[in-house]
Amino acid sequence: MINNKAKNLEYLIPLLLGFVFFVFIFGTKPLNVFDISWIGGTDAMQNYLGWQFFRQSPWSFPIIGSSPNFGMEIGSSIVYSDSNPLLAVIFKIASPILPKDFQYFGVWLLLCCAFQSLLIWKIISKFTNNIIIKFLSTTLLMFNPAWINRVGHINLVAHFLILAAIYLVISGLDKAQKTKWLALILVSFSIHFYIALIVSAIWGCGILSRIILRKQKVFDIFLEFTIIIAASIGLMYILGYFTVTDVSKSGQYGTFGNNTLSPIMPSGWSYLMSGLSLPASGFESFNFWGVGAILMALLAGIVWLKKPQLPFGKDKTITFLLACVFFSILYTTNVIGVGTFSYRIDLPYQVLDALSIVRASGRFFWPVTYIILITSITILSSNVKPKYLYMILSFCAFIQIIDTSKGYNSNSFYFFKRQITDSELTNKFWSEDLKRYDAIRYVPFQNHISPWYELSKVAENAKIRTDAVYLARFSGKIVNNLNYKVVSELVFGDYKNNEVYVIRDDLVDYVSLKGGDSIYKIDGLNVLAHGFNGCDGCSPVKQMPDRNIYIFKSNWLEKQVFGQWNDGERTLILIKNSEPNNKLNISYNLFTPEQAKQQRLIFKVNGVLLKELVADGNGEINLNWTNKNNSNISTLTIETPDAIEPRKVGLNTDSRLISLSIQSINFE
Repeated sequence: MINNKAKNLEYLIPLLLGFVFFVFIFGTKPLNVFDISWIGGTDAMQNYLGWQFFRQSPWSFPIIGSSPNFGMEIGSSIVYSDSNPLLAVIFKIASPILPKDFQYFGVWLLLCCAFQSLLIWKIISKFTNNIIIKFLSTTLLMFNPAWINRVGHINLVAHFLILAAIYLVISGLDKAQKTKWLALILVSFSIHFYIALIVSAIWGCGILSRIILRKQKVFDIFLEFTIIIAASIGLMYILGYFTVTDVSKSGQYGTFGNNTLSPIMPSGWSYLMSGLSLPASGFESFNFWGVGAILMALLAGIVWLKKPQLPFGKDKTITFLLACVFFSILYTTNVIGVGTFSYRIDLPYQVLDALSIVRASGRFFWPVTYIILITSITILSSNVKPKYLYMILSFCAFIQIIDTSKGYNSNSFYFFKRQITDSELTNKFWSEDLKRYDAIRYVPFQNHISPWYELSKVAENAKIRTDAVYLARFSGKIVNNLNYKVVSELVFGDYKNNEVYVIRDDLVDYVSLKGGDSIYKIDGLNVLAHGFNGCDGCSPVKQMPDRNIYIFKSNWLEKQVFGQWNDGERTLILIKNSEPNNKLNISYNLFTPEQAKQQRLIFKVNGVLLKELVADGNGEINLNWTNKNNSNISTLTIETPDAIEPRKVGLNTDSRLISLSIQSINFE
């Protein structure tokens, strides 16, 4: 009993160390739950606004993580604004009594630091009872540059969950082991997908190790696997993971892999190594260990070579080896980087598409870092006398803290440079008139468009919905259908009376206005709101009456120029003509490889079939129609149901769905 009390009291040391670390690195400002001024930067603002819209949304069941006001038809949940679903749900329950600008991200960051310190301490305690060794080891591993730098994605600071998985492996099997793994994996999924994948993979490698060594009955292993997988899928459904479909972006795997030399690539986080001609890592591939950790690992390697041994025992060593091999394959990717050199291994596109769901694969180096560094400490503590080990760890920790300060000091660390700036939307329209409407849209929808934060903020203040958002994932198919629908409504003058439209500059001329309505320039944005008659600082936007043609590019970001291939099975073209009778000549090229020698072309005007043909080569077509309802704008849609990806016919790695390249469109 006395020993247990002493051990529990001992845990106050790492918890205090975590608190001191938090204050030392991040300061105390984030701890003020009523202060949001420190929440700057795109991702942090996404997290905060995602939470604000979620707390304003009514509860929904069974998907309690649904957040329909943040994204509207695009479909959203608290998962895809990276707002920490676990804390968001907890604090939503208390939302009615919380102040408007309440934020929990600072407290979360403190908890991450405290738990990070505690878990490192508990792991080292498995190999030594020496408090000095535990203190020095914990201090050294706390100053992990790759972990500190993840504050930009604040949920990914939850490395303590990865350490908890490592701790469970080291602890070995006991009666409560299955329950502990179940709880850990469910908590991980309620915080961040990548953290959950890492934790689940370590658990899976433990299961594989047990199968290899025949340490458990197959039925028991199968039952554990089934329960945890089923519970994880159920929780993911409840939190809203499946509210977005086709989230994997084809061809993205390998874009954010880990460079083989990343542990020694400081990227501005080392004074001692700044003179070396090493390339800088990207944000996702930044996995620098720090000079102190590198020295410790090298010393441990030398000691191990003199006296090879299994530091964790056979079963645990196999688990960690399996995990390191698995993670190494994932983070290396098919684009192998060694410093400035890179080599691409061509893989079947089906494999690349499947792996693109984990395109930020450099993150899988995190558990490998912890396994190697913890193993190094274990080797040293088992083979080096305490008085010498004190000196080694003290020196390495001192070097680590001082040298990595080049990255975390307040003059260089981006955390201190991303304060929230005042909104540029200052006209009283946003604070007063906007409240009369139910939603505000940006047309066409584009994820993370430049004014997304300002528009989301005014929508949040007015307590209305918006699709001017920044989401971690969204469905490309839904976006295409939504943009087609909303643009068509504006073209035909069928826009909703209870919604505000912020329209991109190049589309203003193609909007058909209802009687009495105007588009106003407000704080630099083109705003259409039915029944709004202007205000101080609002100037009407003049629409140009000239003939014009606008071809939408598949990503909706810009106008498509002649000669470019379409991407998708539908091309939308806006035709503006002051004459009621339209006569167009369209010249086109077709993509007709051996596997698709013909392409069906279906031409529709304002949604009505005009002409259909089957073509086997380049050509041109004449189209004629008469505008109705005195409208001088028409939508011309070219549907190409036989569009095909070049990579599927073995031509290259192009994942676009192409069929048609419009060479010219001329009025006759």
